[in-house]
Amino acid sequence: MMTAMRSVILTIGLSGVLAGCVTVGQTGPSVDATPGRGKSLEQFSHDERACQIRAWNAVGRKGNGREVTLDNTIAATAIGAGAGALIGSAFGHLGSGAAIGTGAGLMAGSIADERNARAARGPTQAKYDSVYARCMLARGNRIAR
Repeated sequence: MMTAMRSVILTIGLSGVLAGCVTVGQTGPSVDATPGRGKSLEQFSHDERACQIRAWNAVGRKGNGREVTLDNTIAATAIGAGAGALIGSAFGHLGSGAAIGTGAGLMAGSIADERNARAARGPTQAKYDSVYARCMLARGNRIAR
């Protein structure tokens, strides 16, 4: 029983480490902006940050999206581990059941999160870029075409 509990704890711990490997979509503009005529690098940097914040607010996202993806992956892993532990314990193999469930939960959660992110990224990125570019132009900077 103690060996099975160690296996469960080790498996869940390793899943947390693997969850840190989740890939995240683009978290900034995909258009190139350059300082306008007579703008210092400091002014340009201030404009760029202000326009990035405006663009993030326009697409309705706070932060950079990593927190949501990581939370979803951890939740999927936890559910997989729990289900694996329950099924495994029903057959007398608590440790290996949790290990298999955790692995399956991590993989399924990662795949689902990546599909959702990819589906949402296109329109969201286009809107983000549009708001960012208009803001930068309004502040006297240039957008490379």
